[in-house]
Amino acid sequence: GGSLTWVAIGYSAMLGAAVWGLTLHVAQRGVAYWLGEI
Repeated sequence: GGSLTWVAIGYSAMLGAAVWGLTLHVAQRGVAYWLGEI
């Protein structure tokens, strides 16, 4: 069952990267909007 571990690691890594990317995107948009309001 060693391969299943690697599948889980790969899936969680992909999910983490997607969440991190979305967070960065939202933060970037938020900062741009905030700077535009000043």
